[in-house]
This record gives sequence, C-alpha cells and structure tokens, in this order.
Amino acid sequence: MAGRTGASPGRPRASGIATEDPREEIIQVATRLFAERGYERTSMTMLAEACGMKQSSLYYWFANKREVLRATAASNRQSVGAAEALGSIEAETPAKLYRVLYEDGVAICEAPFDYNEIERLAAEHPDDLASFWDDYRALFTFIAGLLRDGVEQGVLILGGSETPEWAAAAALHANEGMQKAYRYGSGDIAAQYPPVEAAEGAGDADRIRAFARRTAAATVHSLLVDRAALADVERDALALNLAVAVD
Repeated sequence: MAGRTGASPGRPRASGIATEDPREEIIQVATRLFAERGYERTSMTMLAEACGMKQSSLYYWFANKREVLRATAASNRQSVGAAEALGSIEAETPAKLYRVLYEDGVAICEAPFDYNEIERLAAEHPDDLASFWDDYRALFTFIAGLLRDGVEQGVLILGGSETPEWAAAAALHANEGMQKAYRYGSGDIAAQYPPVEAAEGAGDADRIRAFARRTAAATVHSLLVDRAALADVERDALALNLAVAVD
C-alpha cells in the first residue's frame, strides 16, 4: 500500500521534528536513522518508535522499509539537478565537469545512506529502486558526454585506451569513495586518508564542501590538457549560477 501524499495538521511527535506532514517526518527520521545505524540495521519498529507513532500508523504511510528508502533517495537528487541545469547553460566544458562532480560530492556526503549499501540494495531490488538507477544513468551519461566533448575540443585528455565511459565511471567511483573518507575520517581510521582542510571553526557544511572541492579538483586535474589551468577552471565552475532542480 502506498502512503498518502497529503496530510492534515497534527500534534508534535516524539521525534522533535516540527512538521505537519507525518510522511515528511518519517522521511526525516529515517534519514537520520539510516545515517546512524545503516539501512539493514534500522527496522520499521525502530522507525515507528523514533517517530513517536504506532507501527500501524507508520505502515499507513509506507508499506515497507524499501518504500521508506526509496523516499529518502528521491529527496537527494542534487547531482542530477546540477547536470540538468548545466546542460542548459553556456560554459567551458572543464568548468561544467568540475561543477557537476563538485555537486555530486556534496550530495554524496549529505546522503543519509552509504552509497555502497544503496547500490547493493538497488541491484537486489531493481523495481523498488528503479529511480535510483535512472538518476545514476542520467548523471553517468552527462559526465561521459562532457568528457567526450572535452576531448574533441582539445581541452581534456584520457589516458591510454580509456574511453569517456570508463573515465566517467572512475570519476563517480572517486566521489563514492570520498563519502567513506568524509564519514570515517576521524579517530584511527583517519590515518588512512589525507587531511582535508576547512576554515577554522567550520561546520559540517563547510567540511563537506572542502571534501567535494578536493575530489573534483583531483579528478579534473588528471583530465586537463593544460593542468596549470585548474585554478581558473575551479573559479569559473564555482561561479556558475545553477538553479538546481530537485524534484
């Protein structure tokens, strides 16, 4: 049973989230629990308790946990929105490539789920998470197209027998790996990763942007014909005015 899309005002719940839409409250609480515990270790019982509602109320809005996961994934479309916006504006290809990788890096770090976990779940339940693969393919196709254009324009270069598709996959995998560094880059595990500097007193948002910039810069630098132009590419990319559309 699919949950309703509208709601009438109700009393505040134990979750502490100020919203009049129970469905939105469930998505927000699930986002937090998936980030803290992982998808597999979060049960519908835990979710109902964290929302301060009965399980019957939770099942009124979502038939199962995969529906909840699909809803949380649908709320994290920043990368695809950036690709859609970049496709309609005039800018140099390297700047577009940097910006879409930067936006993807930010989205991945902000995501409530581990990307390795959601990719596995999407492979196991392709019908339930079809929108995840649709978005991923759209992003992959856009990046591969930028790489192909950049090579034809003489501003980007691919190594050896590498194709635009392989290079696009490598760029996306680098961002997915960066999520691990962001999430676990503290304590003993931090020694495995190079430090990522952010301004003194920076909060999580600034730290996320620092990770995203570092990873986008590393990928684009490896692809530029004129690697000395990276600073200009980064400046132009971050200056692009994107109206990122998130459905």
